[in-house]
Amino acid sequence: DQTVTAIEIQDDHTYNEGVIVLSRENLEIRGRTGNTPILTGAGLVDYFIWIDADDITLRGFEVTGSTNDIIKQHSAHSGLKIVDMVVHGSTEGDCINLKKCSDCEISDSMIYGCGQEGISVGPDSSNVKISDNELFAVDSNHGAIHIYEAEDVTVSCNYIHDNSASLTFGGYFVTILMFIFVELD
Repeated sequence: DQTVTAIEIQDDHTYNEGVIVLSRENLEIRGRTGNTPILTGAGLVDYFIWIDADDITLRGFEVTGSTNDIIKQHSAHSGLKIVDMVVHGSTEGDCINLKKCSDCEISDSMIYGCGQEGISVGPDSSNVKISDNELFAVDSNHGAIHIYEAEDVTVSCNYIHDNSASLTFGGYFVTILMFIFVELD
């Protein structure tokens, strides 16, 4: 049993930040219940939140303002959870870009205004669950959700609308349980 270190953002202010690298295992960053704090890179950072440890949880706040990927994990780690988040405002990259991510979850989040994919799950990722999210205003020919060279990915109950494309798959063992589509631009 490992102890989780929790950082709670107490108020609903906007915080202008530089690049945030999360490299401590068993860390949860969360907004206080009833508040939605905003962390912004103000369009001045290339990658905003870089995950570089196991068992990181991002819960209950908003992140925005990156010229490339907003949330990125490219090193082999497990246990990332992105829950009840608002992720938007990537001018040229993905809102969420995961590679080499195992036992990961993206759920109950609103993802929009992405220069590329809303959620991209790529090489060497496995056992990933993407559920109960809303994705819109995603400007990518690869789709609001793009899965490639990944295994055991479950995509369920996502509301995808007003995007240039919906989803693309190039992976193995992708399970689609239920989608709610409205319209494409």
